[in-house]
Amino acid sequence: MTNEDVHPKYSPMLRTAFAGMFANISECMIMHPLDSIKTRFQLVQPGERFGLGVTLKEMWRSGGMSEVYRGVLPAVGMQGPRGVIKFVSNSFFMSLSGLDPNSMSQQSSSFFIPSLKASLSGFLAGATESLFITPFELIKVQMQSSAHLKKYKSSLHAVGEISKTNTLFLFTGLKATMLRNGSWNGVFFGTIYVLKNLSKTYNKGLSERPEFSFLCGMTAGAFGSCFSNPFDVCKTRIQNETALGALDGRTKPSKGIMKMIFEIGRTEGISALYRGFLPKVLRLGPGGGILLASFD
Repeated sequence: MTNEDVHPKYSPMLRTAFAGMFANISECMIMHPLDSIKTRFQLVQPGERFGLGVTLKEMWRSGGMSEVYRGVLPAVGMQGPRGVIKFVSNSFFMSLSGLDPNSMSQQSSSFFIPSLKASLSGFLAGATESLFITPFELIKVQMQSSAHLKKYKSSLHAVGEISKTNTLFLFTGLKATMLRNGSWNGVFFGTIYVLKNLSKTYNKGLSERPEFSFLCGMTAGAFGSCFSNPFDVCKTRIQNETALGALDGRTKPSKGIMKMIFEIGRTEGISALYRGFLPKVLRLGPGGGILLASFD
């Protein structure tokens, strides 16, 4: 019996929207502490100690559970609509490219070209969701930054204070967010497409199992982090340093994203572009699994 037989009154697009919303909120609620740690890593000052254990201990000592989940309100607030936008727009772009968004079955004798189309659809979906989530990301970063712990009483207070300066500041870091989300979603959806097609080639029943969906999502999420982390570092620094003009003497974000990446690599080393990678991959690896398993 198909999903259409069970839920005949719901259109595939509506089911995709609700599934995407549920998937994103589930992933966020479970993995937010790792996102807070990642942000702290990316904003660490030269000579400052950091590490999973050290940072988590400092956060817990500073405010306990509320500190670990600081910034969760804008994070959760954007996840429902973000999930809808992510999966619905991905389905739209897949349809536009000639792929079936409701089926991961192999489209031709070789799925190299279809997998590239799936990656491009994912990139465009990630760029599209960035138009909505950038203000939420800005507030989240401002709340998570250790430099702003005493500046804002709450997420709503942060919105008010930033808006007093210039409402457009809420979209600070839009380009970096589009590149970060586009690259991650492109690799995520492209990798899932490849893995599910490979599973149907060698074991047709495997792709329908929930544990396989989790494994695919986890692999795709971790792989996507390898490509998106440099853009994430730029996004975090831009949103931390420019929202209220609080430049700290490091790389100036006005140079452009690619110039900023090269400048960080030249002055701080390649490792600086992958600062926060461990908590990021620990979040978006299992998080990608939760995302896909919840959606499926």
